[in-house]
Amino acid sequence: MKILFHTTFIITILFGVASCKKTSKPNDVNSFASLSMGNNNISSEAIIAKEKEKDSKFLFDVARVSLEDIKLGKLVQKYSTSAEVKELGEMMEDAHTQILNEIRALAKSKMIDMPTSLSERAQEDYISLSSKSGKDFNVEYCDMMVIGYKDTIAKFEKNYAESKDTDIKQWIIDTLPELRKHFNHSVACQRKSEKM
Repeated sequence: MKILFHTTFIITILFGVASCKKTSKPNDVNSFASLSMGNNNISSEAIIAKEKEKDSKFLFDVARVSLEDIKLGKLVQKYSTSAEVKELGEMMEDAHTQILNEIRALAKSKMIDMPTSLSERAQEDYISLSSKSGKDFNVEYCDMMVIGYKDTIAKFEKNYAESKDTDIKQWIIDTLPELRKHFNHSVACQRKSEKM
């Protein structure tokens, strides 16, 4: 009787353990699957957020450059002693006013904030140029434009290669030829200014 009771007790325990194992496996698998899916969603969202952050930074930086080029262009038209440099300044003011308007519209459609003032570095550039006169003024302005355009074109090309945003990519493609034209004009102006 004692042996029968023990045997029945052990069988009951074994049956209970077996049934627990059967029901826990699918739940574990489902839990793992839902956790994995959740992690994939988080990863996708993180990737999208990172891409948007890069695009936002690119648009923000281009807007800052445009603000600086507009202000420097106005300064140059007022104080340069060279017709070529004044012409370059006017071209920069007009072109970057248009670029700034386009970029603000593009940023608004993407809900990206744009700068409304010059960066600290741009303010320093403005003060530095303001302190010059004659040939030094003309050469420094042209140097700024050549260096600035090299950097800007490189950023445009890099962002075009990395961005997944079709609107931004299209805007880059549409704008790059104009930037290259400005770079070439700046180089020509730089050479003339150095010879004066």
